Amino acid sequence: MLVAALVSFKMKKCKYFFGISLFLILSCSHLRKESIDLQDSSDKYNLLFNRPISVLNIDNWHPSGRLFRFYSDSLNTIKKGSSIYLETSKSIPNIHAYGKLYQILTFPKKTYKTKINIWSKNPSVNQAYVKLYLKSKLDQIVLKDSIKIEPATNWRQYSSTINSSNGSSLYIELSLDEDCRVWFDDLEVRFDGNTIYASNDGNTKEIIKDTSKIQMQPLDLLEDIYSISKIKELSDKKIIGLGESLHGSHEMAVVRNQIIKYMVEKNNCKLIIFEGPDTYLAQLNKFIQSKTKSKDWFNIGDINNKAQYYYFTEEMTDLLLWLKNYNYSVKDKVVICGMDVSFQHQSNLNRYFERHWRNNQLCYKLIKILDNSEAFILLDQIENNKGKLMQIDDSLSYYDILNAAEGFKECSMVYNYSINNNYVRDSIMAQKIIKAINQNIKGDEKTIICGHLLHLNRIDEMNGIARSIGYWLDNQYKNEYFVLAFLTGIGTYQAFQISSDIKNIGTLKFPPQNSIESFCLRLNSNIFYLPTNIIDENKQFLIRIIGGITENRQFYPGSVVKRFNALIFIKESTPIKFYHSLLKQQQLLINKTFDKL
Repeated sequence: MLVAALVSFKMKKCKYFFGISLFLILSCSHLRKESIDLQDSSDKYNLLFNRPISVLNIDNWHPSGRLFRFYSDSLNTIKKGSSIYLETSKSIPNIHAYGKLYQILTFPKKTYKTKINIWSKNPSVNQAYVKLYLKSKLDQIVLKDSIKIEPATNWRQYSSTINSSNGSSLYIELSLDEDCRVWFDDLEVRFDGNTIYASNDGNTKEIIKDTSKIQMQPLDLLEDIYSISKIKELSDKKIIGLGESLHGSHEMAVVRNQIIKYMVEKNNCKLIIFEGPDTYLAQLNKFIQSKTKSKDWFNIGDINNKAQYYYFTEEMTDLLLWLKNYNYSVKDKVVICGMDVSFQHQSNLNRYFERHWRNNQLCYKLIKILDNSEAFILLDQIENNKGKLMQIDDSLSYYDILNAAEGFKECSMVYNYSINNNYVRDSIMAQKIIKAINQNIKGDEKTIICGHLLHLNRIDEMNGIARSIGYWLDNQYKNEYFVLAFLTGIGTYQAFQISSDIKNIGTLKFPPQNSIESFCLRLNSNIFYLPTNIIDENKQFLIRIIGGITENRQFYPGSVVKRFNALIFIKESTPIKFYHSLLKQQQLLINKTFDKL
């Protein structure tokens, strides 16, 4: 979603667009390692960097940055194979340049000392770092350390040894600030003298404290909506997070729809929040609220944005049409909205100011601020000139302008990363959720939040250390927030790859023995509900986490009990059903629904 949004980012009249795009263009097109027998087959985490790494093939390493590029380099290496090259440009106004690659390693067993060795050369003036965070079984950060990569034109080896007796996993980050270029090669991690390559996956034979207390509820959610009535917790909680462990599963989408329909019909659910751009979901909300046919209920430009493919599916159409039918027959209607940021806010402001700048001094001033991407200044100016803007005779109200400016500020915070390299996307999405609940929910009405488990779990993004949406919601709502994870064992899914091929099908790797999915498979049921309070909270297990692309690594360590309250396990997944002739088929179904109305 992040990279897709950057691809779609078109800053009109913005002289800095080239610098922002540089990250994408060069990351995909530069040097790549020859795929001959150079890779160590035992290096499953790609710590030696011998397997190619790029935007479209991260191979265990997750990138984040602005004005940043990286690629595998087979010319500058310590041995045969490849190194990884990272580079940032100088910062520009309102955009702070930085870059990092990171991943999490699971300890194979109780470990007392962990040693890290890595080769690097840094011909820049500025420093780079290898940052280390030790996490406990309860997913708390218990130790921080860093290795400073000094400027040097030759390869040097750096080392650090940490006391890891309280640790269960290790977060490793290759980090550089602005105007820096650095190579890394042959990262070695030793747990009590043993390399990570020799680690075993363990097993889950002790995952349940008392197997006699297993409260598994077999469900027939793919066929019978009312089988959800067996899940008593759904009627007791006000805010329910439906966290899918991977995007693009047909079965997960159907289960989500069934739960939403049941909660709307039987449990007074009046607000549904999706992980999607707020401007786009606002269009979908207009569609389900309206009583007449709307030919432009979605924006054609959004279809060309890969980030929106999630919504152009048979499963989402089924839900939208059901919600529209429901709203048609009731007084208190269901509202849907998006929690993610959107560049559409900037386009809306641009169009508005361009209509007025020739005969309005204020609009001329504001469009200049907008062109320079000075989002915080723009918002201040709009708030300080409320009276003048309200006098402009236009169909767009002052509050629409204000909301667009706030959305543009949020987008700038997420995509420009100007605040101490802090990851702010999840905190902003949490703020948008809280705002939507305050505006739309009253009394005992309920809210459902649909998104990736990576975001909705209660601690952090499981492939990193950034605080998740669920962390902020848990702080705000305490026990009123209930996280229901959707997990699956085997099968396939639709990957939202950033390419022209939207039919890209990903394959689910068979769950390793120390994963929650492996345990669920052994319960031998096609689909069931299981509360996590029966699981030993002092044990950490692997959980499958796949974003919008096909990934080599699919499992990450985490505390099941601390992260979510319950799970629905689906034995086998198949790909979500895209409309490959999006406009035509979507409109056809809409027309049929209106005929029924």
